[in-house]
Amino acid sequence: MILVTGAGGFVGRHLVAALLAQGVAVRGLDLPGVPAPPPHPLLQWQSADLCAPGIPAAAVAGAEAVVHLAVLVASSDERRNRQVNTEAAGALIDAAEAAGCRRFVLMSAAAAKFRHANAYGRSKRAAEALLHGRGIPHAILRTPLILGRGGEEFDRFVKFVGMLPGVVLVFGNGRAVKRPVHIDDVVAGLIRMLEMAILDGEILELACREPVSLNQFIDEVALRLKGRRKRLHIPLAFSLVLAWLAEALLRERSPVTPDILLGLNEDVDFDVAPTLALLGIEPKPLSQALDQAMSRSTC
Repeated sequence: MILVTGAGGFVGRHLVAALLAQGVAVRGLDLPGVPAPPPHPLLQWQSADLCAPGIPAAAVAGAEAVVHLAVLVASSDERRNRQVNTEAAGALIDAAEAAGCRRFVLMSAAAAKFRHANAYGRSKRAAEALLHGRGIPHAILRTPLILGRGGEEFDRFVKFVGMLPGVVLVFGNGRAVKRPVHIDDVVAGLIRMLEMAILDGEILELACREPVSLNQFIDEVALRLKGRRKRLHIPLAFSLVLAWLAEALLRERSPVTPDILLGLNEDVDFDVAPTLALLGIEPKPLSQALDQAMSRSTC
């Protein structure tokens, strides 16, 4: 049985469905209030907060392996990022090691290696460090923006590109290198990481093969929204001031935060060839990935 945390989230829903389709028993865990998938004879569902005492040990009981997807994103709160993304991950790693789980797969992010790490990136990098040298066989998967319907970050990006008629606001110069990846390829990578017993301690970076600038990516999204849009660039320093004011006034309702803007202006510095060769998968080209993601997009 495989424990999947964050099982009700974007990646979690797709991974759980794929594992069940392969006949793998799954225990899905997510916060109370997160809708459970449809009932399935191979699925156990647990509603719980991993930050609560005793929950990690209960969650891993009887599990052969763990895929840890649960995460806090789009928050500048340093303490909350550390609590959810680092401390809860550490408690789950401890519990999985004590329970004798055969494998632990940690979902990380491109933000973990940004030059100017934000609160989210720092918390994910710290979670990665907690796995180093542990007795449980483990591997870490870093991903950039994930393309697909229901992906909060992607849907928000598409909505932003299409928000104004004929124009897109670009915070910064738009030259940062981006390497998105389709949700199907992320799920395929996670399943291969569960299957490959030789993996232990590797950090794998998965994305499409071809890099694009943020400007190019905006143009590609805009084309699929039925028309080109003129890019209107706003200097990053001024953009950060506006984002700080918006976050201070709107808090969780702010559509943009300084952390989000800093992330948009960081290069996704991935060398994907070793990961693709090791896992034996070939990700969708960006054009195909965008076509599939946006043909079903709700935006």
